[in-house]
Amino acid sequence: MKKITILLYLLCCSISIAQTVDVVTVPEVPTRIAVLGNDLYFSGASLVSSTLGRIYKVDVTNPLPITPTLVYDGPSPNDLLFIGNELYIAQFWENKIVKMDVTIGQSSITDVITTSSNPSGLLLIGNDLFYSEVNGGTLSKIDITNSTATPIVVLNTLTSPYDLLWHNNELYISELSRISKVDPYSTTPTKIDVITTGITGVLGMRFYDNMIYTADQITNKVIKFDPTLANPILIDVITGLNRPVEVAIINDALYISIMNSFKLVKFDTLLDVEDNHLSETVIYPNPTSESFQIKIKSSIASLEIFDFKGKEIMNIPGYQGEKLNVSHLDSGMYFIKVFLNKSNHTFKLFKN
Repeated sequence: MKKITILLYLLCCSISIAQTVDVVTVPEVPTRIAVLGNDLYFSGASLVSSTLGRIYKVDVTNPLPITPTLVYDGPSPNDLLFIGNELYIAQFWENKIVKMDVTIGQSSITDVITTSSNPSGLLLIGNDLFYSEVNGGTLSKIDITNSTATPIVVLNTLTSPYDLLWHNNELYISELSRISKVDPYSTTPTKIDVITTGITGVLGMRFYDNMIYTADQITNKVIKFDPTLANPILIDVITGLNRPVEVAIINDALYISIMNSFKLVKFDTLLDVEDNHLSETVIYPNPTSESFQIKIKSSIASLEIFDFKGKEIMNIPGYQGEKLNVSHLDSGMYFIKVFLNKSNHTFKLFKN
């Protein structure tokens, strides 16, 4: 059979040591992030009192480091959400959600809703404002276009729901040691576990380039996964951070709020130096019926092969470019995770 060499689509990469640049340093503990154009807004918890905090903004097009502009100084700001020019703020210890027109300033703050417990995640779907309550373990929604609307509890079986993300008609929820999802418009909303192992303190989430990115404050890294997989594989993006909380992605750059460093940092590109070799990396033949080889300039420490459900099929340490026999595998799509010196990359392999 004629060999067909295909440059594979890169699914993911990982950097083993954080290679970031400082964007801004503040006297508060930076936590949540929201983006409006080139302006990145972030909340910070006061070191003087846990019930106080500030919100700053920085124009990410300015030279680094950036001097932040103070836009809010008041009760415990947590998650931030832009709806037009209005910034919705979850006031954690006030058990309240408020909104502020950023073109006017803090004098424009008005109450949106008083919550039952500590509000954390904010998300807008249509006219519905969804919000999670960490200590209450609930996910609720309210129609913000209806002044007489009352909150509707969607789920009340969550464990420390921190952040919310809407993707492909499903609402994802970070619950520290797990990530779950739900169809919030189902007649009987039911939580479905997405990831239950390998994470211990996941907080903020973002969707970018077919992947969900999230920060894990316990393992001190940013990770990502493909939500279309039945059993997603966790991929390290950046490690060695000091309690990361939230991530945001602007123009292919990754911004991270770092709790213990009192900083907002930037990873200039989501591709590491080793990724420059990917343009010359091939797996051939692909598709294959019997065996395949990997050609890459970087040294491969090891590689693993997973089936579509995320089950590990093969583990090959010290790969030196030899042919790998896969004739015994069922037909279908597989994932090859290649470990390099400083990173790892996952590719698709199709078995005939």
